[in-house]
Amino acid sequence: MHIQPLSSLDPEKRSNLGKVGLKLFFSLAERWQLTQDQQLKLLGLSSRSTLHSYRKKVSNDQPVKLDVDALERLSLIAGIRKAVEILYPKDRWDSYMTSANREFDGASALDVMLQGSMKSLYRVREYLDVSRGGNFG
Repeated sequence: MHIQPLSSLDPEKRSNLGKVGLKLFFSLAERWQLTQDQQLKLLGLSSRSTLHSYRKKVSNDQPVKLDVDALERLSLIAGIRKAVEILYPKDRWDSYMTSANREFDGASALDVMLQGSMKSLYRVREYLDVSRGGNFG
């Protein structure tokens, strides 16, 4: 399988990935009851106006131009969600994210993710991938 780097995708594909990724993200943000500040942190943003612009574009089904960092963050969040769906029954998908976890010294997966770094997202993703017996990397 050939994996194409995000940076080499043509603008239309990147825009489509951004739109789909943000649509999932905003759905999860609602399910996980994330504050605006938490959403900014997960997306690696500092501007509320950018977050509002993304939300408006997604709700109007408009193209969304994201940088590689934002696309990577969205990819990690989507992968985290998918791993949780594989590992746990549907009624635990959302509660898992806020439940204490020994692997994270009693913090939840969401607590770790909200540290805001790309490394924290990778840490949760890798833990879940290893838990389900998958290879990561």
